[in-house]
Amino acid sequence: MRERLSDRVLIARFRRICARNSTYRTRLPGYAGIVDQVERIVANDDRRIRTIVHADLRDLFTNPVLRMLRPAVRRWPSPAARIMAGVMPTGFRWLVGPLRRSSANSVEIRQCRFLRECGEQACLRVCKRPTQEFFAEYVGIDVELDPDPIRGCCVIRFGNRGAPPERAGTLQASR
Repeated sequence: MRERLSDRVLIARFRRICARNSTYRTRLPGYAGIVDQVERIVANDDRRIRTIVHADLRDLFTNPVLRMLRPAVRRWPSPAARIMAGVMPTGFRWLVGPLRRSSANSVEIRQCRFLRECGEQACLRVCKRPTQEFFAEYVGIDVELDPDPIRGCCVIRFGNRGAPPERAGTLQASR
């Protein structure tokens, strides 16, 4: 993937956030530094991984954004799910590679950079589970990450899993 200036800026910011929360600083530049940090994080137990990833995501989203998101998601869950799916292709390209919206409340990553470069264990333990938990707990919306390690792709769905489209996005307990 050819990195844009904005990608490089966000990668550098995320590396600083990861270094602060995991207490591991890498000397590797750019995305290779993220991969190095993730390799260190995945060596921890699941509880520690969850703590680090949740802190990383809180810092990435920032408290003011999270304080605005949660009430909006509670009040307008279906539109919030659609908006999040609309923001993902621009907002997270730097981390996972190109994304495309595949439905009103889902996006597809055809070749996930994170999965390809960090591996299946990192995908499941550092990305999928903690991210799903983070969105349920801190944002108030159910998110399902459905990676396919064999094809190297992932589908991300916002809103209730298995709910009819008109009810998608209503709050539900974390799974």
